[in-house]
Order: sequence, then C-alpha cells, then structure tokens
Amino acid sequence: MPPDPEPTPPLPAWLRPAFPFRRRVLRIDGRLVHFVDEGEGPPVLLVHGNPMWCFLWRKVLAALSGRGLRLVAPDLVGFGLSEKPGRAEAHT
Repeated sequence: MPPDPEPTPPLPAWLRPAFPFRRRVLRIDGRLVHFVDEGEGPPVLLVHGNPMWCFLWRKVLAALSGRGLRLVAPDLVGFGLSEKPGRAEAHT
C-alpha cells in the first residue's frame, strides 16, 4: 500500500490504550476514509453498522491480532474518524 496521502486523525490520549492498532487513511472518491489495517495474511474485513465506527471491533481485533490475518476495519464515510459530508444527500 502506498504511503498515506494525509495524516491519520489523532486519537485522544484516553482512547489510545484501548485502541493500539495500526490506523491509516485513504482518499476514496474524494472522501477521506479512516481504517484499521493490522497484520499480514488473508484479509478479514470488519464492517460496522449504524451509528458506530471501527472502535466497535477493538476486542475482536485484539483477539485476532497475531494470528496470521490482515484485519481491515474501516470507518464508513460519515462515521468515526472518516470524513463527515455536510450535505444530507451525500448520505444516501
């Protein structure tokens, strides 16, 4: 994966111990998407529902880390640390 085009949004200090995973950002269709990208191996995609973010998967990520898997958990656009579109029509 190429270097991140933009810096990863910072986590508040109180949240860092509970969420120690490798985080990245990627611009997709003009929107900044934040995601966890942890480990190497066959990919496992962890997708949250509404109104959550990838923090929902922290215990699953911890349990699966180090097991030869690539864990990918995105924050859907509009949630978590991903970009929040201002127009309501963007959320369709």
